[in-house]
Amino acid sequence: MALAVFSGDLATYAPDTASPAARDRLMRAVARLCRVAQDTLIPADAADQVSGLTHNLLGFSDPETRLRLAEDIAASPWPSQKLIWALATGPIESAAPVLRASPVLDQTDLVALIGATGPDHHIEIARRKHLPAPVLDLLIAGQDAAVLTVVAENQSFTLTEGQLNALVSAARRVTALRKPLVQHRSLSRLQGCSLYTYCDPPLRHALALRFDLNTQNLEAALNKAHDGEDLDETGISSLIVKMQMSGQLTTGYLVRALLDDRLSAFLMGLACLADLPVSGVRAAIDAPSAEPLALACRAVGMDRTVFPQVLQAVRRLNGGLPFGSPDDGSRIDQAFGGVSAHWAARAFTMLDKNQV
Repeated sequence: MALAVFSGDLATYAPDTASPAARDRLMRAVARLCRVAQDTLIPADAADQVSGLTHNLLGFSDPETRLRLAEDIAASPWPSQKLIWALATGPIESAAPVLRASPVLDQTDLVALIGATGPDHHIEIARRKHLPAPVLDLLIAGQDAAVLTVVAENQSFTLTEGQLNALVSAARRVTALRKPLVQHRSLSRLQGCSLYTYCDPPLRHALALRFDLNTQNLEAALNKAHDGEDLDETGISSLIVKMQMSGQLTTGYLVRALLDDRLSAFLMGLACLADLPVSGVRAAIDAPSAEPLALACRAVGMDRTVFPQVLQAVRRLNGGLPFGSPDDGSRIDQAFGGVSAHWAARAFTMLDKNQV
């Protein structure tokens, strides 16, 4: 109630004309009131008014006051999206509380925040509870070691097989990932076998006990299967087939291949996973429109939120192709939102050869 009463005097306050001392006193007063109002039902008009003024005061506030405010409103549903966004994209010290806990941030906001911020902010997003799968996909696709480790350590996440495959693959270079993955409740036996080759003896022992592994020749065989970075196209094709047969060929692998500048591995993996001709997928990345590539990616179950990153990486590695046509946006939206993965594959194969 105090916050609602206090808000009645705010309409005439102009922070840009007030003295620094007055602004500082008001900002501290707002922070104290927000702390008191944490568990209070606040009228919408009062919440909007206080959110608007607080947003205007942020630019004048000192780091300590900004942090205190962020901590006080982090778990509250009443702050405006504009205020939460300003805090979430600001200095990491005051951004962290709202990135971890604010209920104001939905899936769309979190996807946008990943694009607008860097690894420090991504780490705090990865500390939230129960992130949606598309947000997790983007965090994992970024391949930042610290972010990946936090994702693996967060026991509130229900990771998909593809997401766990991506983390297991990243553990080859990220030592800190190995222990939380060995202990992860959703790790499969096949993933445990892959992880085994990257681990030190104590972790290998834990994996062998957990999955009753026959460790004889396991390390040599799996190292050979994962050695694909310097292969020619014949070798890459052989590797892709092996990964498909073992269940390790996933959309996460395709994204990682692009991030590692391995366009051939992406193309062959996409063709194999979608059961499409490699020649058709090659033609898709040289097309005058991004629609064929979108259909191929949809055919393997890739999420719409990941596709812009895929398209950007393909263009970077392929001389700016595929080009974008004026109606690409709507066609891409239709490819991901209007058809199933099965029908996307059929639509891809039905495209006129000259268009693909």
